[in-house]
Amino acid sequence: MEDFTELAFGLAPRQIADIVGCSLSTARRYHHSRTAPDHVLRLLAIHRNGHLPTTCPTWRGWRVQGSHLIDPMGLEYAADDVTGLWVYRQLADEYRRILSHPIQYALEL
Repeated sequence: MEDFTELAFGLAPRQIADIVGCSLSTARRYHHSRTAPDHVLRLLAIHRNGHLPTTCPTWRGWRVQGSHLIDPMGLEYAADDVTGLWVYRQLADEYRRILSHPIQYALEL
């Protein structure tokens, strides 16, 4: 694992406190001593590298960069893309319904 100095490079104590969920005085202590507990280092690594904090294999290779979710192939998704997925699912379900019973669909027209 990277060391605190690398992971916290460029971060002010206030930012460290926000990222790891500690008090400002604790973040200042980490910043001044250039050391922190392992769980803090893991949170800073997640923040710095953008990797999702999960061991679930279906999320392997996904990461966060800025305001985008990046898939393993490098495709970017904004929050609006993700929240709008339910529309695509409903359309796909309706399309499958139509394909499974095309005559019924034609009678409903």
